[in-house]
Amino acid sequence: MSNTRQRLGKGLEALLPKSVMMSGKTIATLSVALIDPNPFQPRLAFDQVALQQLADSIKHHGLAQPVVVRRNGDRYELIAGERRFRATKLAGLETIPVIIRTMTDQESLQLALIENLQREDLNPIEEAKGYVRLAQEFGLTHQALSDVFGKSRSAVTNTLRLLNLPEEIQQALIEVVITEGHARTLLALESPEKMMAAFAAIRDQQMNVRDVERHIAGLKPKSTAKRKKIAPSAAIQEWEKSLAAQYSTKVQIKGRPSRGKIEIAYTSAAQLDKLMQLLTS
Repeated sequence: MSNTRQRLGKGLEALLPKSVMMSGKTIATLSVALIDPNPFQPRLAFDQVALQQLADSIKHHGLAQPVVVRRNGDRYELIAGERRFRATKLAGLETIPVIIRTMTDQESLQLALIENLQREDLNPIEEAKGYVRLAQEFGLTHQALSDVFGKSRSAVTNTLRLLNLPEEIQQALIEVVITEGHARTLLALESPEKMMAAFAAIRDQQMNVRDVERHIAGLKPKSTAKRKKIAPSAAIQEWEKSLAAQYSTKVQIKGRPSRGKIEIAYTSAAQLDKLMQLLTS
C-alpha cells in the first residue's frame, strides 16, 4: 500500500510548493455522488470537446491520476482535478479514486490554482480572478502571491491589471479573440472608451500587437508638446535692439531677467572674427 501511495501521490506533490504541502494523506475510492464541486475552483470555462475526449479515455482505460478531496462533514469537497472529476461523471462511472487531505480554505484555493496554472489550463482572466480571491479572502499581498506561484511580483501585478479592461475586452481575451499581448497594450490607454475604440480597430482590422502599439501611439497626446512661447518684456526688447546696434547683427535674449542666455548671430568668418574682437576687448 505504501508503494501505491507514493506512486499515486508523486505527480500531485510535484505541483505543490513546500508552503502548501500537508503531512499525511489517505488514498481511497469514493462514490462520485459524495463529492461536491470546489467552491474555490478558479477555472470558469471548460472545453466540452476535450472533456468528452477525456471521458471516453477514462471509460476505456480508467483514471490514471486520482483527484484530491477534503472531508466536509459526511461528504467530500473537490480540491484538485475538476476536469478529471467532470469527465468521470460524463463517462457514467459511479466511483473515482481520490486522495483525501486535510486542508484550509486558503490551501484549497492555492492547490486548485496551482494545478491549473502549472498545466496552463487557465486563461489570463481566470488566473487574475484567482489571484484576487487569494488576495481578498486571505489577505495575500502581490509579493506573497509571487512567492506562492514562483512568479515575479511584476508578473502577478500585470496579470491583475487585466481586470481593469472593460468586460467585453476581458471576454474577448477569454475567447482568444485577442491575445494577452493585445490586452496589455490596450491598458496603456487611460479610459474605457479609448480601450473599446482601439479594441474595435483590432477586431475589425485584425491587427497584430505591433500594429496596436502604433495605433495607440497615434491616439495618445504628444508628451513632448512645445510650450507656448512667451513674448519678451519691453526691457529685454530694448536690450536686444541696443546690442544689435552695437554688434551690427541680430541678437536674441532668451529667458528671464534672473536667468537665460544671449544669442548673437553671424553670417561669415569675418563677422565672427570681428565679434570676437569686440567681445574680448
